[in-house]
Amino acid sequence: MLPTLHRNENWFKITRPIVDRIPFDRTSSGYTLTELLTILLVMGILAAIAIPSYLALTQKAACMAGQKDIIGLCWLERPKPGSCHVASKDCSFPRPGVRPGNVYRAPKTTKGIGGFYLSVVSPNASAVVHYKTYSCVGEAVTEQGIRPLESSLTDNVYLDTRINYIPFSQGTCSFEFSVLNKAISDGNRIHFMMNFNVLQ
Repeated sequence: MLPTLHRNENWFKITRPIVDRIPFDRTSSGYTLTELLTILLVMGILAAIAIPSYLALTQKAACMAGQKDIIGLCWLERPKPGSCHVASKDCSFPRPGVRPGNVYRAPKTTKGIGGFYLSVVSPNASAVVHYKTYSCVGEAVTEQGIRPLESSLTDNVYLDTRINYIPFSQGTCSFEFSVLNKAISDGNRIHFMMNFNVLQ
């Protein structure tokens, strides 16, 4: 037999919400706005340092790879005009176009370098090359000099007559040079073709 309900009994008992009955630690409520901003600031600083460094390392690796490939591009037996005429922004050597006074440094090779050819292509005027050679041991300066260059040479004159060929002494493994043209006083580019022979 069912019990009788009295009017003073609460049939629908109102209880607290279920969420309120779950234990909750209010001390671990998350990060504050200051902490989030601090983390973002640190991450931004790290990114500002790391990204340029990474880009510089990748560019340096590309430059080193280009310098290693230059030796394969230059002739070993029969000279080929323009085979080292490599166009690049700032990495590979050599590259066409130089303002007066800029210096190019050849990649070092352990086989030695016999000398190099240099022919001015533009402007159509003679120029002067300043060069300096370095020894294979210790990279000490072995010789330096100034030579006039004739311009607009054909391939045959460039190779057969060896007019613009500058020989190096034995034991030279790297060199640098700059091309100057007195007709260029406004800083315009001097275009030239350059090649050097690696000894066997």
